[in-house]
Amino acid sequence: MVKRPNMLNRDDDGAGEAQAPDPGLMRRLPLFTDILEAAYRRIPRRVGGYFLGGADSEGGLAENCAAFQRIRLVPRYGVDLSQRTSRADLFGRTYSAPIGVAPLGYSSAIWPGSEQALATAAQRANVPYITSMFAIEPLDNIIRYAPDVAWMQLYYFKDKQPSLDVIERAKRAGYKVLVLTVDSPVYSKRTRDHRNGMQFPPVVTPSLLAEVAMTPRWSLEYLKRPHPLPGNLMPYTLDPQGGTKALQEFLARTQIEAIGLGEFAEVRKAWPGTLVVKGLQHPKDAEAAVAAGADGIIVSNHGGRQFDAAPAAIDSLPAIVDAAGGKVPVMLDSGVRSGLDVVRALVRGAHFCFAGRPFLATCAAAGDAGRGARHAMGLFHDEIATALGQLGAASPAALRGDRAREWR
Repeated sequence: MVKRPNMLNRDDDGAGEAQAPDPGLMRRLPLFTDILEAAYRRIPRRVGGYFLGGADSEGGLAENCAAFQRIRLVPRYGVDLSQRTSRADLFGRTYSAPIGVAPLGYSSAIWPGSEQALATAAQRANVPYITSMFAIEPLDNIIRYAPDVAWMQLYYFKDKQPSLDVIERAKRAGYKVLVLTVDSPVYSKRTRDHRNGMQFPPVVTPSLLAEVAMTPRWSLEYLKRPHPLPGNLMPYTLDPQGGTKALQEFLARTQIEAIGLGEFAEVRKAWPGTLVVKGLQHPKDAEAAVAAGADGIIVSNHGGRQFDAAPAAIDSLPAIVDAAGGKVPVMLDSGVRSGLDVVRALVRGAHFCFAGRPFLATCAAAGDAGRGARHAMGLFHDEIATALGQLGAASPAALRGDRAREWR
């Protein structure tokens, strides 16, 4: 295999450098679509169903990806690309590319060790890593792996004290960006989980043990890190040493709240840093968030896991960009499966993109969380650089919002 030159320049602040894809993994894992299939085979069926599944009929899950594929971009040639870079500026920092790791709940239970691996790889590659409030690793650990690039996700619970305490812990730990996720006001039916008998945290049953026996690599990794419970939440249970039962009781008692302007004002008052609202798809919601003090918006339908009839995030993006009116950066999550998808989103006005499943799936498909995380970073960087070159764009900023590039 001929190794392609890395066309991405080192970042101005020297905090990290883009990585190339793993040459050995490129033979069997050249695309994230290949990676998702390979990952599913390595993970116990019910765990894989939770990771890859969506709400209800999963039509929204499929539409997220299909909508990207409908976007055709017109290339430009004869353009000077001698200074081409994939670097992108966001909230006063220069990142190596306009891609980051979305918050992934329970991800180190889905593939053991993935949170540390992805956070470490994100720091090395200089791209954002959003720490899930439902992460297995506590937020204090993750920011040690990614001190310059870690952001913190926040859900607002019905019992608001744990949420407000997480804000204080994030401040003390040194996080600079808080991502308030608002698109989970009620529980949504996850059909695969019902069919598979899946729940989080998992309950050990004979059928689960049978599935585990069919996935020896996952089992081996799991044995190195047993008892995967969310480290950010266990301190708020009635019995922090009570394991699965204590967590289930906490989640049943606390519940995620449908957040209104009053709750948003509490979060805004408590958090002095950059506040991003994640999960918006309606222009009026974007206008309200900006008016209430949001510093950024992530357009998302929760990866198709919350509301099956929601439009694809990429189709919601242009209206949110217009509603924001250039006052705050607008980012995109949900359905991103390649660096080319990132560039498609840039053309529709996104400042930045985030992906979840592709990153975690690569940890699993590689059978080695660290190697997989680095390969995923390299794939995204390489594909973004290639797409920019084909489009005759010297940088992501040069392409952002250039709707004339989209073939109609």
